[in-house]
Amino acid sequence: MTTHTNREAYYDEGRAQAVKLFNELYPRTSHGVTMVISAAELRQRLHKLPLTQKFKAALADLYLALDVFEGRARRKDEPPESPFELGPRKSLMAERGKLLEWDAAWRLKEAAQVIAQKFEAAGATEVQDYGRRLRQKLLWLVAQGQVLGSVDDMPVVALDQADVAELDVLEWTTEEALMQPWLDPDERALWVNRYIAGNRYIESAVQRAALDQVADAPPTPDPPPLL
Repeated sequence: MTTHTNREAYYDEGRAQAVKLFNELYPRTSHGVTMVISAAELRQRLHKLPLTQKFKAALADLYLALDVFEGRARRKDEPPESPFELGPRKSLMAERGKLLEWDAAWRLKEAAQVIAQKFEAAGATEVQDYGRRLRQKLLWLVAQGQVLGSVDDMPVVALDQADVAELDVLEWTTEEALMQPWLDPDERALWVNRYIAGNRYIESAVQRAALDQVADAPPTPDPPPLL
């Protein structure tokens, strides 16, 4: 007897919903969707359906590769806003296209939180780090021509204001990014202050190095006496 993981057992419910859906969509065609079809192959079949096609909750979770706990938690925790609505017999349903946007928004939110935590743990807010980052090209999230913030230090609240379908990731230095339009003036002001602080640190470091070099230089010998 095969032992199913929690995720696989939950996907059986999604497969049953998929079999019923494909039987309704293709009643006279051998569509090949059965209870033994793999999750990966089923996702490929589902991805060919129209963006307006509605999926029930378990099928949606299978499509997005979520287990029962992840799916339920996402539907209760907003933002991003859940696309699910009550359908026949009070079953939760959502359109495939909206599911994709919702999934992308969730993964961006989770990634931003993880990245922010890692940088905080590494002391990324130190002025020395700002100076180093001034000379590097960073990845920036851009929505409809407006900068949301750096992928390395992404404010989660900014994702709630953006259309996930319109997001781009562009590579700029901090100076180049600050020359673009920004969605949130306060976030831009924060990066302006970081940029100024970083430049000040670089200037002081250069000045200190120059002074150290002067201090370490051997003394100039006195000119020989005139004969």
